[in-house]
Amino acid sequence: MSVRGGKMTVQQVKLALDDNMPGMEKCYDTALSSAPQLQGVLTFAWTIEKTGRPSHVRVLKGSLKDDGLESCSVGELKKARFPKPKKKSAEVNWPIMYRKG
Repeated sequence: MSVRGGKMTVQQVKLALDDNMPGMEKCYDTALSSAPQLQGVLTFAWTIEKTGRPSHVRVLKGSLKDDGLESCSVGELKKARFPKPKKKSAEVNWPIMYRKG
């Protein structure tokens, strides 16, 4: 995981993502209904704009090959609200582990 620019910390991003995890978990639960053994990691990248809103949210790489899970997760990340970066936007790369339990 990395956060570059905007004087933002990994901890600030983590706290904001924690608020958004129920939506991400719902995406995973939906994917599990058609692929019960599905588990792995997706690494996302996005920009946190000066408003605190994410933009350019995308999947960089991952061990999961489930288009529905990817698009749902990207949609949920787009809803997240982050602290406002200082002076310029921040670039984030963040892995998220999807596993049962």
